[in-house]
Amino acid sequence: MTKKHKVVLVVEDHELMRNTLADELQRALPDCCVMRCATGEEGIALTKEYLPEVVVMDVGLPGIDGIEATRRIKDFRPTTTVIVCSLLNALANRFAAIEAGASQWVMKEHALDGLVPAVRRHLTSDTGVSKYARDTTGHTIPLVVAMEEEDRLIA
Repeated sequence: MTKKHKVVLVVEDHELMRNTLADELQRALPDCCVMRCATGEEGIALTKEYLPEVVVMDVGLPGIDGIEATRRIKDFRPTTTVIVCSLLNALANRFAAIEAGASQWVMKEHALDGLVPAVRRHLTSDTGVSKYARDTTGHTIPLVVAMEEEDRLIA
């Protein structure tokens, strides 16, 4: 495959959510090739074959979960950005995702509003890796602090 477009991969086991996220990303990013799959194993294989710039990863996947799939993807291709999109909101999951190499965490309940800008930001990033997020005032803050602030707002 000759790569002409940037590739975004959505790894989500729930078909409706997978198609909704992928379709929304494709509409918002028409110059990208948005791919989709249902398992961590498929996500790893597609990353090795198509070298996506960004992977949107669910955590609760059958077989290899999203944390382990993130770790394997980042081991194989450190320049791929992984954005976790999950219903799970436990701080332990967020830290495990960061430790595995994820660059950002987007709650599924905010996915349609938050995912497109996150993917767009990472597609235009020089490094493909961001440990920073923007708070509600637009200031850039460390991702761990952003996660802690979100937890306080949700609680």
